[in-house]
Amino acid sequence: QGETQGTIDVDMRRMSGSSMIFQEEYRAIMSAAKFGEIWPREKLECLKITPSDKQYRNNGYIPLQDGVLEQTLLSFKNKLCSDYHDERMLALEEIASVTNPEHSYDETALITCKTIMEPKSSIREYVASIIVEKEVSPLDGKYVRTLALTILANAMSTLSEEKVLTPLIQDKWYTTSLMPSLIDEMKTAIKHPCNASLAAKCLSTLFANSLEACSQAEKYTLTVLEAAKEVGKASYTNLEKEAQIALETMMQHKAEECRKNITNHLV
Repeated sequence: QGETQGTIDVDMRRMSGSSMIFQEEYRAIMSAAKFGEIWPREKLECLKITPSDKQYRNNGYIPLQDGVLEQTLLSFKNKLCSDYHDERMLALEEIASVTNPEHSYDETALITCKTIMEPKSSIREYVASIIVEKEVSPLDGKYVRTLALTILANAMSTLSEEKVLTPLIQDKWYTTSLMPSLIDEMKTAIKHPCNASLAAKCLSTLFANSLEACSQAEKYTLTVLEAAKEVGKASYTNLEKEAQIALETMMQHKAEECRKNITNHLV
């Protein structure tokens, strides 16, 4: 109880686990504390460990039951449409975590990334609106952009490693809208090196999987990448690394294109 009789101080902190589930628990507890209302939660039977799953406990892996991932992705979509800013933020944080193979199981990350990168995916459209249209909150715009770029970088790199990205990026949106936005992001390297590093990672993956993207990249892109690389060299190692990879990938494709043109001319 607090200093004033009849008041209660409630301190809740998420130490680990899903931020979205924590938010639901937080609101339920606060509602009970303030108004005496208790929100019943449905038990998630599909998340219970069955006897056949016990064999996976030693290595920390528990296979998902059928439909769990689909329900999770649907929950992400619903949260991104929420009127509450914090719910949208938490959904972005969860998606960024699930799409990262280092924080999620490979199969889970791969399926999630494929779903996100589908042409008519509402999650991709929401992420794109942040990156391309710069629709962010004035209070935490930098962090929101970091989450959006992280999701895109995770999805593209994961699918690229599995050799399944190219068919998903045939839409001209990637070269006419996304690529210029990523280049613009690179220009903010001095002020926002983390976001510039993520943008460079997206660019290098795009160049590696789209000949059209490489062919449309102008010399100005090289200048921007070189400048970002120098910023990274001075103050942000990961930016230097990602910018260098993007430069090498772009130059390699340009060299191959040049050799093909020479060969065709000789023939």
